[in-house]
Amino acid sequence: MQHGESLLERIRELTAELAAQRAERQRRRQLDPGDFDRLRAIGLHEACVPVAYGGLWEGARRSARTLAEVYRTLAGADPSLALAASMHPTVLSFWRDAEVPAGEPGADAWEAQRQEVFTTALDGAWWGTLTSEPGSGGDIGRTRAAARRDPAAPGGWRITGEKHFGSGSGATSFMITTALPDGEVEPAWFVLD
Repeated sequence: MQHGESLLERIRELTAELAAQRAERQRRRQLDPGDFDRLRAIGLHEACVPVAYGGLWEGARRSARTLAEVYRTLAGADPSLALAASMHPTVLSFWRDAEVPAGEPGADAWEAQRQEVFTTALDGAWWGTLTSEPGSGGDIGRTRAAARRDPAAPGGWRITGEKHFGSGSGATSFMITTALPDGEVEPAWFVLD
């Protein structure tokens, strides 16, 4: 990862400071959005955006080990913060790692969506997940949430259902979730802001 060592060094400096607050941090029952501001200030939000879009990600061979070391180091000081922050690269990998070849149906729309998602990350937005449901055993394919077109918002959806875990709640700008669209047999992904 280009600039990876520099990012890792900044994470090490931050975690030394966070480790001194370990007892207080372990008593917390919610995330501190200020922690995400600090992670943003050192550039972590850019680490999983491809270089071609202005980020630091140079592909799995060059970047994955450094990014894993960054999160392992952060977890040594605050495991909850590391877990919630690690959802950001996980979610962005849906757009980062999927390609629709130019000329294929939907390629232009896919590229526009990728550009929009990566721009939000580069602008400082954090992404998280809101997918767990009671009784699903963590299997997002077993969602019972329903998605219906929203007549009041062209292109929009209304999602109803019960979700019980939102990774990064209170600190994220966007969440992904799953629901079963009307008339479909397979669940689909949705973005919530």
